[in-house]
Amino acid sequence: MDALHKIAFLQLDAMGITPLDIINESDGWYALVMIFCFVAAIFLLPPSISRLKKWKAVTPEDAAVYDKEMSAGASYLPTLGLYTTDSKIYGLANGFTVCPYSDIAMLYKEVFRYNYIKTSERITVLNKSGKNIIISDISINPLQRIKESDINTEMEFLCKTAAACNPDIFIGYDKEVYNTLYKKYRKK
Repeated sequence: MDALHKIAFLQLDAMGITPLDIINESDGWYALVMIFCFVAAIFLLPPSISRLKKWKAVTPEDAAVYDKEMSAGASYLPTLGLYTTDSKIYGLANGFTVCPYSDIAMLYKEVFRYNYIKTSERITVLNKSGKNIIISDISINPLQRIKESDINTEMEFLCKTAAACNPDIFIGYDKEVYNTLYKKYRKK
């Protein structure tokens, strides 16, 4: 058999291969695992990078001040993932978020549902520069055993603390109030 016939034979043999034939070979499983890892990296890396940027944005001087405030007399709310002090809320949900009570215009809880089933809750702040800041993100997962009473108790404590430090904060969500506050602070 000459070289030309060998090439033609290889091409004809390769055309009959299906994806299942590749998977059945031992090297095919490695290819599937690599494809899965690649797809997972595409979806998981960007949020991780944005959280890392928020942590890197904190200077060592600020970190020392925050550490001093949090260790002095902060209350930790484990279900919400927050620290509350006399002057600020420290959120650990999406990186590291610091919200002074004097800068908060509205504090409210958002509930997300999928097919009428509660999937997650967020505690969001509308600050006086017109930005919405997520300070807590609670994923409702049956395996985590998070109780609704724990979330409500900690949310009540957070609202009482915020209202005691700044009586101008609007607690809860009302669309009309949100729109007026948003327009008021976005103009500045």
